[in-house]
Amino acid sequence: MCKAYFHYLLCENRTFYKQLAKKYGTTGWRAYRIAQGKNSRTFKEYLIFLELHRKGIIS
Repeated sequence: MCKAYFHYLLCENRTFYKQLAKKYGTTGWRAYRIAQGKNSRTFKEYLIFLELHRKGIIS
């Protein structure tokens, strides 16, 4: 997990993840994990997934 968090700190979309997470009331780390392929547990996280898909960050 430490290695994954280090990648989060250095990613170029980090500010976008933080803005998106603030909009939906979660953390930027969780938005990053959803973008990397982890499952969404709540409806808010599913909305983050849809937003990431619309922006073209994930396909």
